Amino acid sequence: MSDTEQDRSTVPTPQTEETDAVEVDSSKDSVSVQEHVNEVKEVVKPALHVTPTETKKKCIISVLQANPFYPKVSALVHWRDPVKSGLVFGIITCSYILLGWFDYTVLTLISYLLFALLAVCFGYAQFVHFRATWVQGRVAENPFVQNFKGVDFHVSKEVATHHLNTVLDIVNLSVDRFTEVFFITNTILALKYLAYFYVLASIGEWFSGLTLAYLVVLIAFVWPRTYEEKKKEIDNGFDLAKAEYKKYSALAVSKLPPAVRKYVEVLEKKRD
Repeated sequence: MSDTEQDRSTVPTPQTEETDAVEVDSSKDSVSVQEHVNEVKEVVKPALHVTPTETKKKCIISVLQANPFYPKVSALVHWRDPVKSGLVFGIITCSYILLGWFDYTVLTLISYLLFALLAVCFGYAQFVHFRATWVQGRVAENPFVQNFKGVDFHVSKEVATHHLNTVLDIVNLSVDRFTEVFFITNTILALKYLAYFYVLASIGEWFSGLTLAYLVVLIAFVWPRTYEEKKKEIDNGFDLAKAEYKKYSALAVSKLPPAVRKYVEVLEKKRD
């Protein structure tokens, strides 16, 4: 091949330049389209409350922690204000005793509570009015209107939306978990829930629904503060129990036939 032919072969033809220009334009178009899609995603993302990916990453505890009432409830069950926590716990305990031991109905209990509250409010308002009129010689305003002036007792849409989102997240997480359990996508998890359901059924035979609800409240008021004060000892005991469980479970798996043992090991790897 001559030098002239080589130069001709290296010189780009108009067709080649046009092809390269088309490829560059198409790549630019694809990049611009992708950027536009990303912009649309960023705009739409706030409107979507929980995406499937976000739902998988979340847990019920994190959902509850995102609720605006969580700090108040946490302070209540951790006994940050002993008077307030003791008052709430005492009211719940008295309500349980009246409902469970004295055959009060929920309607009767609520009616008596409202009756007592109204009687106290009425007596306090009349006492303030009598003292101001006959003792101090002045006209007194309604004490409740004066003390709660500027306080809005209405539930705002933002607060309602927060609570509704919390309930919705918990429902969606529960649906995802039970779907995984009843579709048997995770054998170990399905076996665990078999054991959970059996234990719950046994507990339901021992206690009534009211007693179970009170036990949940009792644990909620006792366990957080106890764990906060005895965290080191509880963690050490939990680690010891966990180590013993792993030791005896490994011993039990080693006694199984080879085929079953291999299947169990595969399931444990999937769970991890």
